[in-house]
Amino acid sequence: MAIVDLFVKLIKVWNLLFLLCICFGSPFKGYYIETGILATYFCFVLIPLIIRTKLPISRIINILSTFKKNSLNQSNLVETRLAQFTFIGAWFGCFVIPLDWDRWWQAYPLPPLFGQIVELMSFEEYSFPKVIPTNPGSPKLISPSTFLEGIIFFVFDNHIGPIVKHQVPGNILDVQFVNDNSVLVIPKDDFMGKMLKFNSNGITLMGRPIAIKDDYYERNKFMFNCCLVIKEDSTAEFSYSSIVRKISEYLEEMEIESRCLSSNNFDLEGLLRKIYKDLTEKGQCVYSINAGLKIYLKPDSNLERRVAPIVDQYMVPIFNRLPPPTKQEQLCRMDLLCKKICPLIDGINTIKEIADEVEIDVDLVIRCIKNLHVYGYVTLLPLFMYRNCYTQTESIADFRRNDTLKNECLAFIKLNRRLRKISFDDVYRLYLSLSANLTVRQWCIEFNPRNYGIDERKFIQYGVYRKIITKINTYPIALNPNDKTEIAGFCNGKNNVEHLASCSWRVRIALNLKKIDYDYKAINLLKQENHTNEYLKINFTGFVPALLIDDFVLTESIPIIEYLDEKYPKTVPLLPKSLIDRANARAIASIISSGIQPIQNLGLLNYLSSDSEKKKEWAKHFITKGFVALEKMLEKTHGKFCVGDSITIADICIPPQVYNANRFDVDMSKFPIISKINGELEKIEAFQKAHPSLQPDAVN
Repeated sequence: MAIVDLFVKLIKVWNLLFLLCICFGSPFKGYYIETGILATYFCFVLIPLIIRTKLPISRIINILSTFKKNSLNQSNLVETRLAQFTFIGAWFGCFVIPLDWDRWWQAYPLPPLFGQIVELMSFEEYSFPKVIPTNPGSPKLISPSTFLEGIIFFVFDNHIGPIVKHQVPGNILDVQFVNDNSVLVIPKDDFMGKMLKFNSNGITLMGRPIAIKDDYYERNKFMFNCCLVIKEDSTAEFSYSSIVRKISEYLEEMEIESRCLSSNNFDLEGLLRKIYKDLTEKGQCVYSINAGLKIYLKPDSNLERRVAPIVDQYMVPIFNRLPPPTKQEQLCRMDLLCKKICPLIDGINTIKEIADEVEIDVDLVIRCIKNLHVYGYVTLLPLFMYRNCYTQTESIADFRRNDTLKNECLAFIKLNRRLRKISFDDVYRLYLSLSANLTVRQWCIEFNPRNYGIDERKFIQYGVYRKIITKINTYPIALNPNDKTEIAGFCNGKNNVEHLASCSWRVRIALNLKKIDYDYKAINLLKQENHTNEYLKINFTGFVPALLIDDFVLTESIPIIEYLDEKYPKTVPLLPKSLIDRANARAIASIISSGIQPIQNLGLLNYLSSDSEKKKEWAKHFITKGFVALEKMLEKTHGKFCVGDSITIADICIPPQVYNANRFDVDMSKFPIISKINGELEKIEAFQKAHPSLQPDAVN
């Protein structure tokens, strides 16, 4: 059947070539045999194309018999151009003296090769090498689809263990490979849902193992791993990362909804073959599995793509392109979330402020900002604060010589666009006046940039964005390696000193809510002032906070808050009148202060391990576990806040714990109620003023 199909296509191509010969000079009447021989000759000149592209004759004939341009993928389009120029070269060999072959330059295969050389020289340099690599070692010249070797579906058999269920396009791995690497293809629970990659026998396997827990299964869970197989020397693994994640998510969704993978009532091998075929031939796959599920897969061909950064809600996004895409005709091409976010990105607003303004969950805004950063649209800057200190970088000299940056800076930092033009000499002098020992507040008092028509916030943020200046951060390091105290374990050179100021957060919130003026005495934990005789006389435990009030010393945050509420009951009562509500508020506060926080305290983490990753996983695990219980309780008690629509002692405990959850990369999207309440609380001034980054001891 294949031979018959090939013969039919060959006849089609021969007829096409016969007509082309007539169009290019062969006599319309007579000489039919000679013209037929010429058309046959053109069929033979396909041989150089076969040698050049290493393609089977059937595929080339299929290309030549395809007339719709939009039906060709990128690879076939280049192959078609090669074929076209091959024929043009052959035609050049005969049109000067038709049907006369007595010249040396008309001898086969010189004319076809001449056509190919012309094609190689004339075709766009930037498009041709991407699909037909001339140097396999250069990743910039190769399409990601050329690296894909196959797709393998592993599953955990309840009686045998990890097995290969499906392999496409053929047998890539044997049983021995699976036996030797069983812990890699179906790993332990700690690695489930995470991207894994390992090399073996000249190939790289990329997968994201999934474990679905349910009493329905024999062992109460179903485990599988769909891996993409790519060439080991490939430098474009990142191109497939999103595809691996998407495939695993699609398959997980299908199994949860219909048990189709575990019950074998779905043609999974057919789906994998479709994905492999489309990715290798078309560079993408769009396929409807059923009426409710359609898959979209496409490798990322941007070989210089950036890694998604760790984004905090207090970071400040700024566009890389000026003017920013905030015009209506630009916004109409964006998705709904970007349409709302982009007009508020000005280099001043934090992600949190943007989320509050558009009334969208901050986690969704963070995801959007991450995507904009990955594709090079925005850069993330640290939060501007008047207590920050900045100093110049070596780029300050280049800044003075770059007229483009000068004009860009003068346009951006203007206090008011209607003001006169700012002098660059003044701007440059102000940048030079910044010092590592001078806060922005002190700098503004001394140099008063507003006298020059300059907005100090934009001035600082532009300097950071263009790397003209840099923010001074303090990352303490413990000098004594034998010091096993809690604070010494924190001082490892990786933690910003601002995190050390969060110990008394709850009490500060309560004092602010009660509108009680207080003197703030910073206990320098870096210098272990909490263990001095002077402080131990105040609080013999050596912990913070300690509140001196009414000639008494109160310790521990929850008792302090309850004391303040009972002493000042009329100003924002923190314990509800209803006995049930009061018990619920205390229970929520206890879940956090007694159930979650102690397990992730630095002293316990340092005792647990010296490995920062293990400590992070420990804290993340128990915070997540505690938040699961807290979320279930809040389902019954919450209104706008934890217990109804009034602030209680429970709400005071929420922001500090969410802050720590974000530090340990807890997925807050799993806890919508906690996130929503935290978002409402962060809008309240009393909570904002209590933030550790705003305290006098936040920086040295």
